[in-house]
Amino acid sequence: MERYYSNLKRICVNCEDQPESVVKPSGKYLSDIKKVYTVDEEVLNKFDWFLLFIGTIGTILCAAAFIWWVFKIFTFIVNVSRGADTIRNKPFWIRMGGAFLIITFFMSGSIYLFVSEIYDLIAYWGAQ
Repeated sequence: MERYYSNLKRICVNCEDQPESVVKPSGKYLSDIKKVYTVDEEVLNKFDWFLLFIGTIGTILCAAAFIWWVFKIFTFIVNVSRGADTIRNKPFWIRMGGAFLIITFFMSGSIYLFVSEIYDLIAYWGAQ
């Protein structure tokens, strides 16, 4: 954290003229920011219909992506059986494996856990 504040002092044009509280945020400043930027649950309750709509669209898109992925696998297997492609097509398997991981990441809800952990980490850094 001290390195961040030293960079902030370097960026500041006239840091010598500024009081230390401007260059290094105090605990009161951080608590005021937390009050301003906290999630208000009443607002989320009002937008519940919108979150439900977005969740429905996300579910449909994930299902469509998975169906497309399965379709691509089957077409590849058909091409291999015809002799038009080889089973050792490494770029295909890398591409399909990456796509499977991304689809699984979204379908399982792990994306929300990941974003939540990042948010908690940022909140932890802000509390110090």
